[in-house]
Amino acid sequence: MLLYINWDGFSASWYRMAHASPLGTPNLDNLIAQGTVLLQQRCGIPAITNPMQQALISGAWPEKTGNCYCYFDKAARRIVKTGRLNPCETIAEAAVRHGLTCASIHGWYVENRGCTPGDAGNPYIADISLRNFEGRVQLLLDYLAGKPVPSGGKMITLLNRPDFLTIYGKSFATSSIFIFQKTPHFFIIQTFNQSCCNMKQCIFLSASRAENIIYHFIGNKKSGWLFQCSCRFPYFS
Repeated sequence: MLLYINWDGFSASWYRMAHASPLGTPNLDNLIAQGTVLLQQRCGIPAITNPMQQALISGAWPEKTGNCYCYFDKAARRIVKTGRLNPCETIAEAAVRHGLTCASIHGWYVENRGCTPGDAGNPYIADISLRNFEGRVQLLLDYLAGKPVPSGGKMITLLNRPDFLTIYGKSFATSSIFIFQKTPHFFIIQTFNQSCCNMKQCIFLSASRAENIIYHFIGNKKSGWLFQCSCRFPYFS
């Protein structure tokens, strides 16, 4: 299984600041101690959510995705926003193409791009009443525990453990709950460790205002990147 935790806008500089504080960063330190941390990653241009999320999920720069946040249309004489524009294949779409299963918890970058609302096999799961990351983590844990969760206007339950699972958290404010506090249920890694082994993980924290990601690779015959394109993502076997 590949678990992709996306903390939008959390930079390496914030991690260093939090790590040096009296409270420290016990949760992130635990993940780093078991894996690898890369602190010299750089953000693309523009350093705005939509373009960078599309770059991350497809392993392609904006010149390939066409997502630059906005541009000036000379003919129409107006500014046009590119929204979620991305003609490139996402990692979730690649997984499905290879016969694997996916699930997303508020990971809008794969909504209808590998994970579909209401599809119990490859679901996009979201609860609009959840305003913080802690609630989304609990939603993820409920899903893995086989409890009913909202997807596409109905309730679904886990059919099989997904090969690719992603969760999205927006802003440093929501993420700080899990950086500073020793919150047991945040340790999704511990949930998986109870039934899986040979976990590999790599933490990417950018040095600028980039979207940051934590990858957990749980060793099995299906683990690793599935892209068949000129990606800038690493491959883990």
